[in-house]
Amino acid sequence: MPYQGLAVAIFISKKTKPMSNTNDKSDFVKVATFDFDWQAHIAKGVLEESEIPSFIGNEIFGSLYPIGFNSIGGITLWVRSSDADRAAEILSNAKI
Repeated sequence: MPYQGLAVAIFISKKTKPMSNTNDKSDFVKVATFDFDWQAHIAKGVLEESEIPSFIGNEIFGSLYPIGFNSIGGITLWVRSSDADRAAEILSNAKI
């Protein structure tokens, strides 16, 4: 049993519309940087509750190299530029 104890969960929010063509990141801006991936996921969930689609950057690299990772940028949360002001306000009130 090589996968004993391994748990994988996938959450799909029906509230937010999927972001089409996420390979073109020219319309996205960074709204937050976190030390840990769990913080970024909580923030992403807070934004989804407000119907703001977002994506997390550097997540895998931060998990692989947690020590000293913040010195090269941390785990980032990105939203569309049109949602940036609203997202920043929501996240500042969330106190994550």
